[in-house]
Amino acid sequence: MVREYPNQWMILLNGFKKSAKQNTNAKINVHQLPEITSRKRKELVVNSYKLKKWAEIVRNAENPLVLCDSDLCFLDDIEDGFTDKPITLTKRTLRWCNAGVVFVRPCKEANEFFDRWVEMDTWLHDGDFDSRGNPLRLKKAWRKTGIKGQNQTALAKIKNEFEFGWVDGQVYNASQKQEWHGTPKVVHVKDSLRNDLFRNTDRYELTNKIKPFYK
Repeated sequence: MVREYPNQWMILLNGFKKSAKQNTNAKINVHQLPEITSRKRKELVVNSYKLKKWAEIVRNAENPLVLCDSDLCFLDDIEDGFTDKPITLTKRTLRWCNAGVVFVRPCKEANEFFDRWVEMDTWLHDGDFDSRGNPLRLKKAWRKTGIKGQNQTALAKIKNEFEFGWVDGQVYNASQKQEWHGTPKVVHVKDSLRNDLFRNTDRYELTNKIKPFYK
């Protein structure tokens, strides 16, 4: 995190909305999570709440939609990321997938998937947790799956129960340095790329492409 920019999440949200409005044909709905207090690590509780919100959105949806976080920048339209499957995920270069961008075709199967995903996430958080607020079941799952992301871990636990569509994460969810050097349509503004953005440096060619959306 770049600590000298306390309002960075609002800046990231504005960039998300500006880039999506300019470069996609989508109707944009932003859902802000409430303030949450818990003995568990705050980000774990927030991610669980987000997953439940996603399930609610899908249950009430009538048209195809893309679920994603707000620290993304859209450089092109992503309508062609939908496959013929109810749920389409993005492949990763190092891990099996990233759950930060999910293409959904609302239907019974999509509802069942999100209900199961929430169920597994809830189970991983039940029971005892350590002094740092990490649920012990989740920590065990991290070791077993080799995946550290919370939602990705729950997803990995149920992946054999569903048939997914797949698209290239380097295009539709560029989340790592090696992916930023390609021609992504969706960029995850994180880590060193986020530092470039807020400190007005340009170590990556992609930095100058996304900067205009955050001014």
